[in-house]
Amino acid sequence: MALSNDKNAIRVLHVDDNRSFLKFLNRFLLDMDSFEIDNASSVDEAFKKLSSKSFDVVISEYEMPVKNGLKALLAEARNENLQL
Repeated sequence: MALSNDKNAIRVLHVDDNRSFLKFLNRFLLDMDSFEIDNASSVDEAFKKLSSKSFDVVISEYEMPVKNGLKALLAEARNENLQL
């Protein structure tokens, strides 16, 4: 997890199976100094993190090998009766 020095940092969960892009976005957002970033390389890993922590925003790749990011998040939201 990449941490900002800002106590009011926006908590981001970034889901992407491309580790190079995860690192790139981490550096990009941390340069802005107002984000706390946690990464997941699969939808299943993202759900584990979502069940144990709260995030302000989730950035997810759409096309992933095992599960489609958007469809999986929408399905989980329906299962949890979340309003989107």
